[in-house]
Amino acid sequence: MRLMNLSNIPLDALRAFLLEKEYQFGFVHAGHELWTREDRLRPVMLRIGFEPVPEFVVSNILRNMEVGGEELEAFMKGKAVGCAVL
Repeated sequence: MRLMNLSNIPLDALRAFLLEKEYQFGFVHAGHELWTREDRLRPVMLRIGFEPVPEFVVSNILRNMEVGGEELEAFMKGKAVGCAVL
């Protein structure tokens, strides 16, 4: 199975993925959003002005979350058809 291209991910879709993974929005500082989760040491930082989110940023976020690209792909496919992904 071929992994989806991690480029051209909309900012809103990445925010929805963070919410799905139980991350909480912290605050906005200098054009960056801070997303945290209690069991993670490092927060996820999103730059607001980048639409779509660059591939290297998505890769770094997934690595920090300890999540594979397959989970983001499944989420994006589920979102596209309008159903919840379990």
